[in-house]
Amino acid sequence: MSSTADVPAAPAPDDAVRAKQIANADTAIESVFDAAGAVNEKKALNNAITMERDPNFRALAAGVSNIRYKDVEISGSLATVTGVVTVWSKTETFNNGRWLISSPSSDLEFQMTLAADSSGHWKVHSYSWTFAPGSEP
Repeated sequence: MSSTADVPAAPAPDDAVRAKQIANADTAIESVFDAAGAVNEKKALNNAITMERDPNFRALAAGVSNIRYKDVEISGSLATVTGVVTVWSKTETFNNGRWLISSPSSDLEFQMTLAADSSGHWKVHSYSWTFAPGSEP
């Protein structure tokens, strides 16, 4: 769903802001993902930062809501979790002289493998997802 916005664009983050965002994001990623799992998340972060360098694009917000767990299986220091989650975002793009706001959301079916670290904290080792039926873009 998109709508025309008759307001000025959100300011583009400068390099100092991006550097701080990266540092904060790296810390957050490492608190949730083990070393193997963090690799893909950091790649996704860099892709998002690259997109934001486009002067005609602004990422305004994103999030996860309505997590519905289907199954949790634990075997020693490994766990597998499956479920459905709603993901959403809000962006601005400049097109034909106007800023357009887009706010898509989708339900995703997910499977995660978690591993307990040496202190017993569970961290995401890997995950996969597909669009839930009827939630494709």
